[in-house]
Amino acid sequence: GLYTNFVQFLRRISNKWLKVETITPLISTGALDSFGYNRATLLQSLPGMVSSIQYSGDNIDLFSVLEPKYVIREELSKNKLMEQEEEYLGYSLVGHPIDEYEFLYKEDHVSYIGELKLNKKEITMGLLKEIKKIQTKKGDPMAFLSLTDATGMLSITVFPEQYLKYIKYLKEGTLVVATGKMEKSKQYEHPSFILQSLVSVDSYLKNKQSKKTTYYIRITEKTNQSSVFEELKILLLESPGNHPVIIYDEVRSKKILMNQKYWVKPSPIIQSKIAELIGEENVIFK
Repeated sequence: GLYTNFVQFLRRISNKWLKVETITPLISTGALDSFGYNRATLLQSLPGMVSSIQYSGDNIDLFSVLEPKYVIREELSKNKLMEQEEEYLGYSLVGHPIDEYEFLYKEDHVSYIGELKLNKKEITMGLLKEIKKIQTKKGDPMAFLSLTDATGMLSITVFPEQYLKYIKYLKEGTLVVATGKMEKSKQYEHPSFILQSLVSVDSYLKNKQSKKTTYYIRITEKTNQSSVFEELKILLLESPGNHPVIIYDEVRSKKILMNQKYWVKPSPIIQSKIAELIGEENVIFK
C-alpha cells in the first residue's frame, strides 16, 4: 500500500537503503514533502529515526518504546532550499529568490542574465553565489563574482575602484542589482560582466521609492466640473500603481493628495488619456 507517513516509510524500506546519506537527497529535493512536515523538520529528525529503527529491528514492542519523535524546525530559507535542490538535481524546483522582484524586469528595464548582450550597458539582478577576492599586481583589492537568476549564471569582474565603493554588498547570499557591460577578454574564454555599480535589492527598492514620479494635475476654471473630476477618477483607476497623484485646484488655490487607491502606474496610455481630458498643459509628471 501507500506510505502514510515518514516513519512508516523508513520502516518499510530495505535496510540496505536505511541510511541518513541515502534519505537526505530525497528530503532535500522535495520527494517526501507529501508527508506533511517541512524539509528542515525531516532533516533534523532523520538521524534519530534511522537509529531507532535500526536498533529495534523487527521488534514491534521495542520500537514502540524507542519510537522517535519529530524534531520540529522552521522551514529552511528559500536560498537554502534552492541550493540543496541544485546540489542533488542540478537545478532548482522551488524557483529563484530573485523571482520575488520580477516586476523590476518590466518596470525598470532590468535584463535577465540570459538576455545580456556584448558591449551594451545594462542592468541585471540576482543572487551572489560566490565571491573570489584577489589583489592586483599593485596590491589593490578586486574580486570576481558569480551571480545567478532563473536563466543562468553570470561572471562579474569588480575592479579596485568599484570593489572599495561597493564592498558592503559583497556578501554571498545577497540579492543585488548590478549595472555594467558584458565584455570579452583575451585572458578568459567567456565574456565577463564589468561592474560599474552595485546595490542590494533592498537598497535599490528604497531608492526607487524615494524617486517616485508624482502626477500633478491642475484643475482650471474651465475643467472645474464634477463630471470632469469623476471621469478623471475613473481614468486613474484604470492604471493602479504606487505613484502619488496631486490635484491642484486653481480656482480655490488648493492642493489635494488623492487617496492611495487613485495612485497610478506610469504609462503613455494613461498620460495621454488624462491630457486629453483636462489639457496637456495641466498635467505634469515629476
